Amino acid sequence: MVNHLTEDKGVVLTNGPMWKEHRRFALTTLRNFGLGKRSMEERILGEISYIVSHLENNAGKAIDSQILFHKASFNIICTVLFGTRFKHEDEFLQHNIRHIKEVTKIVNGPWAMIYEMLPLLRHLPRPSKRPFTM
Repeated sequence: MVNHLTEDKGVVLTNGPMWKEHRRFALTTLRNFGLGKRSMEERILGEISYIVSHLENNAGKAIDSQILFHKASFNIICTVLFGTRFKHEDEFLQHNIRHIKEVTKIVNGPWAMIYEMLPLLRHLPRPSKRPFTM
């Protein structure tokens, strides 16, 4: 479904010569942002230390570890790209995590699987285009 919607121009799911070009671009860009350098390691360790302290402070309580790691990943990416880290309670971070979860649910949902298994469905009218117009 993702390949169809992006017309095979995505960064992650391409193959062949386009994949090679995207891979080269991504590696060069990530290297420029510090991938493989000490500064990147320090950013990741900083976020991990927050996770550890959060887990220690909530020992014995139920927590959603998936959300915790989504927030950590989001913060690492934002720190690398924008130099900004958000508090885990920040509304901007919460808003983006909700959208990431919603898109993931749609892309991994049953309608997306049926869409992939039956390409004929791409040409039929459907009651809702919402999952396909993100």
